[in-house]
Amino acid sequence: MVVSEKEEKVPLAELYVDAYKKEAEDLLFRADSEERFKDPFQVKKRILGMLDMLRHQILDPPYIIVVCADPKKSKSYLFESGAAVQNMMLTAWDLNLGSCCIELSTTLLSEYFQMDKLKYVLDIPDEIEVVALLPIGKIAKMPANPRREILKDFHHTEFW
Repeated sequence: MVVSEKEEKVPLAELYVDAYKKEAEDLLFRADSEERFKDPFQVKKRILGMLDMLRHQILDPPYIIVVCADPKKSKSYLFESGAAVQNMMLTAWDLNLGSCCIELSTTLLSEYFQMDKLKYVLDIPDEIEVVALLPIGKIAKMPANPRREILKDFHHTEFW
């Protein structure tokens, strides 16, 4: 699904920011906080300091691709969706467009994201899973290509 109208992007941005706010507020009370983060207080402070940037991550790009999947059609829908997202991001890069993947199925953020409200705003059926949001648009300066890892440094042949 492609969202380009401001009246749909505004509630998406607010849901995104609200999820981060809830995550930040809950961070210090989570049982796994110490395992996940070296300094949960700093992480909370950092999250709360970037809420406006997060809002604009949704509002500013001309397009937000809402990556959806029907879990009844494939047991590997998350894997397949990830491959589709990668292909969209690589295509955007080839077109000199910026993109990023906001994964909403398995991340810590997904625990706080109000998916029911997102589905209501975009009229997405209940049985469909929203996997990710993919903002796409022009950026001021394209970053340099990332350094490529050398395959021999991280692969194994025959045995681990």
